[in-house]
Amino acid sequence: MKKIELRKKIAIIAGMGIMACSLAACGGSKSDTTAATTKESTKEAAKDDKKDDKKDDKKEDKKEEKTTEAKKEETTEAKKEETTAEANVEKKEDSSNDESGQNPVMNFIGQYVNERASITVSPKGEDEAEFFVTWSSSASTHSEWTMSGKYDTENNIVVYTNCTKKTFELNEDGSVANEVTDYENGMGTFEFMYPDGETVLRWDDAEESVASEMVFEYNKPAAE
Repeated sequence: MKKIELRKKIAIIAGMGIMACSLAACGGSKSDTTAATTKESTKEAAKDDKKDDKKDDKKEDKKEEKTTEAKKEETTEAKKEETTAEANVEKKEDSSNDESGQNPVMNFIGQYVNERASITVSPKGEDEAEFFVTWSSSASTHSEWTMSGKYDTENNIVVYTNCTKKTFELNEDGSVANEVTDYENGMGTFEFMYPDGETVLRWDDAEESVASEMVFEYNKPAAE
């Protein structure tokens, strides 16, 4: 009986040992699985971080490229403005008094024409311009304007307040049949301009606006 009971005890202890081993094995498997899962999660998180870093780098590169392009455009516009300003300064310097002290209007003297009208420009004194305008309305009738004013070297204009206009009627032989003074002390401006590098003259008559929007071109002498 004692031998049988002893064998039972041994069998029970052995069974308990097997169960303990089984539990240990199961526990180890769960731990290994948890560790593996943790490693995979860490790797995925690292990959996501790298992707985010690359996206951020691309965004920064694009921002820098846009900033660089904007700076280039600003530089180009600034150079254009400088070139235009330099050209305007050169024109003003050309039309201003030279070292000899001559009247700057000497740069513009001559005759300017537009159809049946002509304007003759002459220097007067040290810095004034004198204008003589003739305008034929018919074969026997024409008008004349005489005026003068100080030449503005900054804006290339002459403002006048002393214009006298006269109208003449002629006989068949060309002699004056009738002369009428239309007005005195008339006002207006003349402006010298440089389209296409050529000097032209614009006349703004404040009394009658006879030359509104008209441009008079320089009439070069045959010798030029």
